[in-house]
Amino acid sequence: MDILAILNILLKKWWLLLLVTIIAGVSTFYFIQNSQKVYKSTAQLATGFTVENAFSLKEERFDLRETNIKFDNLIEIMKSEQVLSLLSFRLALHDLKESTPFRLVKSSLEDPGDIGPRDSTLAISVFQDKLDSAQLLSSYDPYENYLITWLEERSYHPWGLFKNLIIKRNRNTDFVTIQFLSENPELSAFVVNVLCQEFIRYYNRLGRNVESESLQYFSEVVKEKKGILDEKTKELNDFRRNNQVLNFNIESETKIVQISDYEMRRQEELKNIQAIRLSITKLENDIKGLEQTETKSTQSNQEVIELRRKINDLNQIYIEGGSSDDQLLGTITNLRERLRIEMSKLSTTKKTEEGLSLVDLQVAIDEAELNLQIAQANLKSITNSIARLKAGLSNYASKEALISAIERELENARNEHIEAIAKYNEVKSESLAKNSSIRQILEGIPSKDPEPSKTVILVLMACFASFGLSAAVIVLVEFLDLRIKTPGQFTKSTGLKLAGAINKVQVGNMDLKKLFSNNGANKGSLNQFKQLLRKIRFEIEKDKPNKVILVTSTKKGEGKTFVILCLAYSLSLVKKKVLIIDTNFKNNSLTRLLIPKLSPDRLLEQINQPVGNLLESENAQSEDKEAWKASNNIINKTGHENIDIIGSSNGTDSPSEIFAGRDFKGMLNRFSGLYDYILMEGAALNLYSDSQELIEYVDKIVPVFSSESVIKPLDKESIDFLKRINGKLGGAVLNMVDSSQLKS
Repeated sequence: MDILAILNILLKKWWLLLLVTIIAGVSTFYFIQNSQKVYKSTAQLATGFTVENAFSLKEERFDLRETNIKFDNLIEIMKSEQVLSLLSFRLALHDLKESTPFRLVKSSLEDPGDIGPRDSTLAISVFQDKLDSAQLLSSYDPYENYLITWLEERSYHPWGLFKNLIIKRNRNTDFVTIQFLSENPELSAFVVNVLCQEFIRYYNRLGRNVESESLQYFSEVVKEKKGILDEKTKELNDFRRNNQVLNFNIESETKIVQISDYEMRRQEELKNIQAIRLSITKLENDIKGLEQTETKSTQSNQEVIELRRKINDLNQIYIEGGSSDDQLLGTITNLRERLRIEMSKLSTTKKTEEGLSLVDLQVAIDEAELNLQIAQANLKSITNSIARLKAGLSNYASKEALISAIERELENARNEHIEAIAKYNEVKSESLAKNSSIRQILEGIPSKDPEPSKTVILVLMACFASFGLSAAVIVLVEFLDLRIKTPGQFTKSTGLKLAGAINKVQVGNMDLKKLFSNNGANKGSLNQFKQLLRKIRFEIEKDKPNKVILVTSTKKGEGKTFVILCLAYSLSLVKKKVLIIDTNFKNNSLTRLLIPKLSPDRLLEQINQPVGNLLESENAQSEDKEAWKASNNIINKTGHENIDIIGSSNGTDSPSEIFAGRDFKGMLNRFSGLYDYILMEGAALNLYSDSQELIEYVDKIVPVFSSESVIKPLDKESIDFLKRINGKLGGAVLNMVDSSQLKS
């Protein structure tokens, strides 16, 4: 829906818009003139939210968003039931204590019943207790519920006060303005001043409670962090004591030095073993050289061999025993001495280049082998010591990781404890140094003059509001109106070609002559009607071969009869002969309108012989066709020149049943030679099959739609059927259109 269409809709309903606007303006003026005069009083608070404090424990940056939130919270607290209840208690105490209360109300309340007679002293006591404790009245308590009703009667209840209370922040300032409107200037001033007082008292009390809760909270946090710190300290000490680790770094360095020393000793032992082995090899070679030149007795050699075996066995036992058995060592020494004696017996004067005899060489090699065994034992002992020290050092590494983890946890616990103490001290210091910065800087005073009534502004606002609301309602109703009121809406809703539209006119008694005359009060709409009908007539005349036309509709009441009559009369004005055949057997309105005194034997369905034979007999009887039509067939005069009609009666039979055995098609062909146009009416497509059965007899079908109708699913089915008729569907006629909808 475009702007022009909306304006057109509003222009059509201008009288309704004007009427609603006038009524709203007059009503508003009446109520304002009779309304009670009100007085306004104003007080102001300075919050200190945007002013830097002279004393501050920490550096703070101005935050606009945070400041706005503070102002919003402050205003919401002032509007809260808790604060407004304190104000209502103060008002109640004033009216109960003072000789001139603000509001005198004739109470309709009964005494509370079982709590005794109502006494102002008791009420004062209850109100004062609630005021001191900043508590609300309870509706569950009978007497307090009575006091709530007492406050409501005087509009002292919080929500009664809220209606006339205005609380707002002065834009981009540190100030909050409180205004109250009432019929009593003293009451208005009292309300704004007391509200400021009670709010400041409540706000300070609320702040102290919050600070106390904060201190208590941070005190508990400090205790908790101290407990964690002590626990981690004890855990570290227990670990060191259980694992005999006093100072891991020192003990670790000591073990590394010991390992280094043992590594040096092992290298020395390896060198010593290598030297001993080389010495033994050399001695063995020398012995072999001397033994080749010496002669020995078999017996002495055998004894020498036995002694060597014993010495070797005892040496092995001595070394495996740890080289600490002195008795065994003495035995070995004695055996070596005996071996030396036996060797001396066997040896000759042959000596080596170094001057050593065979005995000396044998003694030397025995000592070398002993030293080799001792050196190997020492090497094994050193290697075991190195392995033990390294294993201990690895164990120290795992202990170091555990100790490091415990020390980190201990450090974290210590830092958290320090932070908790710092935060507790900060909150405690702020609590001691901080005072509420909210204060009243402007005291409300009783106003001398009442507030301007703003009659003109309110009346204009009422007029504009009513006009806008009425316009919106009209446009909404029009938007929700699904009727096909304009040719454009018809084409969009049906998709059918439109032959023309006919505006709505006052028909009266269907006097066509009067309708088509230029007389009457609605001369403009009649002229428009005739021009539109001429357009439809032109559309029909331009299709000259199409003489037999069926006028139908999808539903009843669309105006088929009216369209047929008007179209027939319009064609007769251009000297066209028109025959109307009333084939609407379900509603023969054409017959009833055009044939007031219909003979039953001249009805369409009363023909007893085939129409073709009837027409042939007509030629045999007379050559005067007009005389034949008047006397020998079913055609009736209508009283309008060039318009005849064949009537019918109401019934339940369909056209196929009525025309069975009769040559209705032949009759139409014969009448087509006598008349320029034959107009037939069919029953509604949604309800009956009559129009569908008549399609085979006609040249064109003209559907009629009313602009007051809504296209429903059943109508769409009938429209789809019409679209499927091959070549016989003509342009549709939109009937009863509002004249304003047809203007360009």
